[in-house]
Amino acid sequence: MSSDYKIILLNGAAEELFGIEEKNAIDKHFLLSVKDEKLFEQINAIVDSKFNINKVEQVKYGDKYYDVTITPIKNYKSEISDILLVFHNITEFKELDQAKDDFISIISHEFKTPLTSIMMGTSMILEEKIGAINDKQRSTLVAIEEESEKLTELVNELIELTKIESGKEMYNFKCCSIFGIAQNTVKPLYNIANEKGVNLTNTIDEDMPGVYADPEKITWVLNNLITNALKYTDAGDDITISASVDGDFMQISVKDTGAGIPKEYKDKIFDKFFHVQNDDEFEIKGTGLGLAVVKEIVEAHGGKVWCESDIDIGSNFMFTLPICDERG
Repeated sequence: MSSDYKIILLNGAAEELFGIEEKNAIDKHFLLSVKDEKLFEQINAIVDSKFNINKVEQVKYGDKYYDVTITPIKNYKSEISDILLVFHNITEFKELDQAKDDFISIISHEFKTPLTSIMMGTSMILEEKIGAINDKQRSTLVAIEEESEKLTELVNELIELTKIESGKEMYNFKCCSIFGIAQNTVKPLYNIANEKGVNLTNTIDEDMPGVYADPEKITWVLNNLITNALKYTDAGDDITISASVDGDFMQISVKDTGAGIPKEYKDKIFDKFFHVQNDDEFEIKGTGLGLAVVKEIVEAHGGKVWCESDIDIGSNFMFTLPICDERG
């Protein structure tokens, strides 16, 4: 397809999929032959964004599901001259994934109601609204409350990851301010940092270029990375959020001076349910899902995420987002 959305070439599989012949579609607008306005909007968004990103969307035609890879092709002037669309039939995998997602979704939602009741009841007893409690009872109840919070976090992250992987998670991409996103994220975390004696600082310049992103999802990413940093830092440590321009992308960093991560785990920490064996001195504090969700969200934006870390020196989690032309 050309940059003005006219079809240049169709293979036999595409002809069969859309019920059209190549000779009748050549040099005609995409929508005249492939009547899919939602897919066209995605193609148009990629072209307008001027980013060299392979964007994968999931579509359904009839009873079959397809992954669609949208690849802008640039000429020697770095201008988009053509657009390549590849449709990959994933019906069999989709059916298996759907069964898995339905199971996880049912289990997760079934957990939420009793968990809420447990946490509310525990809170009422701790606040002695239904009678006095002694120190031993209070200690036991605090432990119950903490474990309930961990389980709630796991359920929420499991629901979020399932929505993303199933394609049900919708993204609201727009040009926005990474400074504003960072400020809104760190505000509610300052008190937690202060209580721990950790110095939390946002050094992102207000005049940085805008990023093409879903502000709500990137807030989730930053919140997860900063919260993780707080788990591995102690009084006197620093957590610094920064950003820099790297070509067509913005690189955002959450750096801490905490415990650090062993080299052998730096790549594995983004895997779902990753946990270190009990006999290892290094302990993963969390559900093992948060960073997996971070990776899914960042990659859905056309970016990448990685970590640099040294034991007893600290960790630096970095991710990239495409820059947009206007200021956020």
